[in-house]
Order: sequence, then C-alpha cells, then structure tokens
Amino acid sequence: MYNLPMKGLVFIGSSQDDFRAMPASVRRALGIELMRVQFGGEPMDFKSMPGVGSGA
Repeated sequence: MYNLPMKGLVFIGSSQDDFRAMPASVRRALGIELMRVQFGGEPMDFKSMPGVGSGA
C-alpha cells in the first residue's frame, strides 16, 4: 500500500478501550485517519491553527 516507514502509535490512558467501544463504522473511519498520520499524511479534515503558534 505505502512504501514509507510507518510511525508508531501509542494509546494513552483508556483511549484504546474507548476506541474499541465505538461502533465499527466509526472505528474504521478513525483507523483510516490514524493510518494516514502514521504514514506522514494529514487527516482529511485538517485545519491549521495559526493562533496557537509553532511547536504547540
């Protein structure tokens, strides 16, 4: 599928259990977005936040 190295994914706290408790259609959509980020892309609905500043 991709020829780029994949970044690791770490779930913090109860986030993995929360993810698994979601409906299958939601898990699939979120999984696709997470995979995009792991391979260096941006989520489909990404919006920059210039007011926050760099490094935040």
